[in-house]
Amino acid sequence: MSYSIDFRRKVISTREEEGLSIRETAKQFRIGPASVSRWINQIASKASTTRQRKSDKSELIKDVEPYPDAYQKERAERFGVCQKAIWQALKKLGLTYKKTLLFTKNIIFNKSSSMQGIWWSICLHIRQILTQLRALLNKSELVTTAPHTGRLLRDANTVRHS
Repeated sequence: MSYSIDFRRKVISTREEEGLSIRETAKQFRIGPASVSRWINQIASKASTTRQRKSDKSELIKDVEPYPDAYQKERAERFGVCQKAIWQALKKLGLTYKKTLLFTKNIIFNKSSSMQGIWWSICLHIRQILTQLRALLNKSELVTTAPHTGRLLRDANTVRHS
């Protein structure tokens, strides 16, 4: 709760007229001694100003589009801020990293993202799926597809058509 300027002036003038200490004045008006002390130095409350931000949100969005899978630490180095500042800015913008079984680190764009960023994200997902499929196929002994059904057939020595 903020006290009015008139009340603050009354408290200070009473203190000066009666020669009271800060504690006695605070007790008399039933307010905190810190308030009285602060009002002695400055009666009017300070005007609030918006804090100057180190990172520009539009620049961060532009950085996410070409580097959707970049680590927050890498972004922080590019912007000259700490990793937590990047995390907070991404959270405020609604950009999050989703971790699933198939993809360890993929970015999910919100509705305000550009189509280029979404397209880039889809291409990365497809590339990761293909890489994982290649790895699975290399581990299997022999994998072929049946010509008329398109089903995968596995056999160590022969290829069967069903």
